[in-house]
Amino acid sequence: MSAPKTRILLVDDHPMVRKGIRIMLSDYPEFEVVGEAENSDDSLQKVGTLKPDVVLMDINLGHVEKDGVYTTREILAHYPATLVVILSMVENETEIRSAIEAGAVGYLLKDIEGVELARALETVRAGGSAMSPQVSRKVLREFTGMLTRSSQPHEKTEALSEKEQEVLALLCQGKSNRDIGACLFITEKTVKSHITSILRKLGVKDRTQAVIKAIQNKMVEL
Repeated sequence: MSAPKTRILLVDDHPMVRKGIRIMLSDYPEFEVVGEAENSDDSLQKVGTLKPDVVLMDINLGHVEKDGVYTTREILAHYPATLVVILSMVENETEIRSAIEAGAVGYLLKDIEGVELARALETVRAGGSAMSPQVSRKVLREFTGMLTRSSQPHEKTEALSEKEQEVLALLCQGKSNRDIGACLFITEKTVKSHITSILRKLGVKDRTQAVIKAIQNKMVEL
């Protein structure tokens, strides 16, 4: 029995952009575009009725207040299981930070190739995060700036095992559980066990908080 397809909703105020993404994804049978929306209100309604696994979200949506960041926040407030990936022309640090804080699990630029988009979608579906290389560099630079500006002493954390340190380093690279298992030659179940232990030892609730804390405490190489 084949695995169920990843159901995708496209949200962009430009019909030609939506058409281009739909055509791009049509080459990959594991994905199904179940609908399109052109604004915030439309996307909220369609997430509720279509129940997509992933929403590919433009950052602007042609509206100053109800932009992609606002819409991401609203979607996740009502449908927290939905994965939102920003797909934008904008690579401004402020916009990137706002999108991540709103709950987006990925931030990709619209010049992305089809194979890269497919790989990114597979990564977020497997529990990882996905960012274009240019965006990743800006995020790391932003975190580095936060560390430089911070005058607070680093919190003490319980020591991680050598294997947990390796898992944490791969988490900071945005890798999924499957990819981490492949890199370390361990099962996904073992990866999940290590991540549970890492979260407990670091005193955080999720993977994103673990990554931020790892960077803040200089537990990984940037």
